[in-house]
Amino acid sequence: MIVINLIQNAALLIALAATYQVIMARFQRHDPKSQILFGLLFGGVGIVGMVTPVHLTPGIFFDGRSIILSVAGLFGGPVVAAIAAPICGAYRWWLGGSGALMGILIIAESALIGVLAFFWRRKTGKSKMGILQLWGFGLMVHVIVLVLMPATMGQTGFGVLKLVGLPVIALYPLATVLICLLFQDYEKQALDREKLIESESLYRNLVDHLPQRIFIKDRNSVYLSCNANYANDHGTTTEQIVGMNDFALYPKELAEKHVIDDHEVIDTGNVKDIEEIYMENDQDKWIRTIKIPYHDHNGQIIGIMGISTDITDRKRTEEELRISEEKYRSVFMNAPIGIFRSTVDGKLVDVNPAYARIFGYDSPEEMISFVNRTSIAKSLFIKPSLRSTIIDKVLAFNHEWLETEVQYRRKDNKASLTRVMIRKIPGQIGLMEGFIEDISKRKRLEEVQHRLSTVVEQAAEGILIADTTGVIQYVNPSLESISGYGKAELIGARTSIFKSDEYDPEFARNLWNTINNGKVWTGRFTNRKKDGTIYYVEATISPVRGSNGKIINFVAVERDVTEHLQLSKQLLQAQKMEAVGTLAGGIAHDFNNLLQVVLGYSEMLLREDGEEWKHTHASQIEQIYQAGKRGADLVRSLMTFSRKTETKPIPVNLNDEVRRLTGMLARTIPKMIEIETLLNSDLITIEADPTQIDQVLINLAINAKDAMNDHGKLSIQTSNVVLDDVYCGSHVGVKPGAYVLLAVSDTGAGMEKETLGHIFEPFFTTKEKGKGTGLGLSTVYGIVKQHNGSIDCESGPGIGTTFKVYFPAIRAAKEELEASADESIPEQGYETILIVDDEESIINVACQMFRKRGYRVLKASDVTEALNSFRRESDNISLVILDIMMPKMSGHACLEELLKIDPGVKVLVATGLSPNSEQVSTAINSGAKAAIHKPYDMNELLHVVRDILDKE
Repeated sequence: MIVINLIQNAALLIALAATYQVIMARFQRHDPKSQILFGLLFGGVGIVGMVTPVHLTPGIFFDGRSIILSVAGLFGGPVVAAIAAPICGAYRWWLGGSGALMGILIIAESALIGVLAFFWRRKTGKSKMGILQLWGFGLMVHVIVLVLMPATMGQTGFGVLKLVGLPVIALYPLATVLICLLFQDYEKQALDREKLIESESLYRNLVDHLPQRIFIKDRNSVYLSCNANYANDHGTTTEQIVGMNDFALYPKELAEKHVIDDHEVIDTGNVKDIEEIYMENDQDKWIRTIKIPYHDHNGQIIGIMGISTDITDRKRTEEELRISEEKYRSVFMNAPIGIFRSTVDGKLVDVNPAYARIFGYDSPEEMISFVNRTSIAKSLFIKPSLRSTIIDKVLAFNHEWLETEVQYRRKDNKASLTRVMIRKIPGQIGLMEGFIEDISKRKRLEEVQHRLSTVVEQAAEGILIADTTGVIQYVNPSLESISGYGKAELIGARTSIFKSDEYDPEFARNLWNTINNGKVWTGRFTNRKKDGTIYYVEATISPVRGSNGKIINFVAVERDVTEHLQLSKQLLQAQKMEAVGTLAGGIAHDFNNLLQVVLGYSEMLLREDGEEWKHTHASQIEQIYQAGKRGADLVRSLMTFSRKTETKPIPVNLNDEVRRLTGMLARTIPKMIEIETLLNSDLITIEADPTQIDQVLINLAINAKDAMNDHGKLSIQTSNVVLDDVYCGSHVGVKPGAYVLLAVSDTGAGMEKETLGHIFEPFFTTKEKGKGTGLGLSTVYGIVKQHNGSIDCESGPGIGTTFKVYFPAIRAAKEELEASADESIPEQGYETILIVDDEESIINVACQMFRKRGYRVLKASDVTEALNSFRRESDNISLVILDIMMPKMSGHACLEELLKIDPGVKVLVATGLSPNSEQVSTAINSGAKAAIHKPYDMNELLHVVRDILDKE
């Protein structure tokens, strides 16, 4: 019964295959319509298979639906299986029975395995499966079917399995193989049909879309076929041309020629290439036709096949190319730069006359002949190996241009620097082309220009180029540095960007008139920097003329002289102060002599005996003496300014001096003025005369007090500073190094710039008449300079004043020098003293004083008289008091003459200069025993004389 059922199902499957083939022939396999039809077909056949099943038990039957649905999935894919499986499943559910569930599972399982096998075929590209693969596929489907029976129906399933298991395993996979082989064959046929149709379509598409005109004729020149382009050319269709001959398409003469050409190809079997010209729309039209023999399957010539191409554009291009070639040749031969073609391995192919001239040859032919006897590398390159390097780069660049500079060898063996552009010629194996230009002269010019540019860029002077309207076109870095503007800010701006308010419009008009008239202008500008700072430049502005002689630019060369002017001003001020100091020193010398007389006589009168006389005149004489002392102090101030007073420098800590004087200042300065001290706790020691430091502090403090009108703040500050080259470069006579700063500031009215320029001059004062001598700041200035220091003043209207005094620093500890004045009157003398002085009044007062003390006195008013007296009385003279400043012959010369007469002579030099001055030091070194400062105190003089005489 099962066997009969299988036979019935096999017949059903064969019918299925036949129907499948019909559908495949009608539709494309992957067309949606065919997919739906296949799904309905497999579903319908599955129902038919279930109409005549093998009934095993009530509700349980067996049929070939597993084969049908697995094949549906394998060949139809998921769409066909998705249609067929639900149809069969629905029908099996409708049939009912105890095996309905198992039947539906068999349907689903078979379709699923078929779909999986479908995707496996697609992935592996196995369009055709082998017999074993098909049998394995069928076996898998039905083994799972048999497994499902006991799994779904329990004991009943085992009974059915025993009944149908062996026939199913033996026959159903085999039936699957047979039906699949049939389907594969139908599928292959369908695939071949599709490929054939696709190939024919591709061929027709290709032929119809070729730009050429293609035709086929038989032996009688009757058209068998043609493509669309050929038909379109004749204004008809392919179908209409088939069966025609050339006489229906062309004029008689042309048709006869075509027929003759056809017969020549047929008779000889050779290809014929024909170019013909036609007139179309009053224009020439070129057609090229290639005719070849057309063979049948036996190799017999049965006609001709022709391909016609419109070559009108090509002919026109060839003509244009010919004309272009002529033009190129003309350019090639007449170009001013060298043009060449060469082989990669070093042979010249073609060069133009300019190329030959660059290398010193008379003609291209001469050069090619000479160079090709060796090679380009050896003939033209200074370093032959360099050519290989260049060629490697050219080949690496492919067809791009390589630009480089090369030193070549000329015919006369001289070197020539050239600029070369070279490339590999596209489409031509082993050939290169290029251009060459002799740049030797240009390079030399560029080097000169580069040097000039470098000079301009690196010049210390500022350089500016402007057009004739004053618009800036170039500035060098120095001008940027001078002005504070960047190049981007200046280019395009007008020169008035530097203008200050310190010169009038007439100045600018004169400048422009000068340079516009072609003359060079030289002068000084007062300009303004970007930050508003005024600076001074010395400039030379020159007109620049173009080739036509017209002025096209102006070039300005500027040098910043701001610092130079400041230093010159300082130097002028220093020279002026030095001159004033010299004058003050001269005045002081003469004034000292006068004071010496006043002080000497008044002191002697005060020492006279007699109570009645003292009671009557002593107070007046005391007033004279005190006035003389004040005059001496005034002279001493002048001498301090002129740096001709004696100083006694010792290590000093400025903080100690400030603290000591602050208390005194607090008692003397009005209480409404606040005194503030800011003292550096680690202040370095200086070497100075404490008395003079006190004088500096007091004078600056009193000046500050006077400037504040009894209210404000007086600040005294000390600190350690280092003065660098920049500061010292702008302050004459100051050396770089460590200094101690003493700053005295006030909150007073301040001073204007003009006043600041005179504050250190003697007798200059801004105070009311009778309230100042004008020597306070000049004395400070002299003391500071005497200590090798520097003093600055910062002031302005309404902002107060600050004096900054810098003293050179030392590291030694402070040492106090104790000195006590001996006020006792020395004992009487008996020796002979020679007094030498050009002031008779000084000699007279000295003579009286010494004679009163018991001395014998000789006097001389000039050096000659002194030397004569000494020669006469050298044995009696115990001491010579010699004024070092003598007319005609100096005191020093007199000293030397005295020593020649008596090397043991004792000489006391008297001077208005400092004992530390060069003249005094020279005198002491020459043999003088001591020096005394004029105007001298009579008691002090007696002590000094006694000390010298008492020494052995």
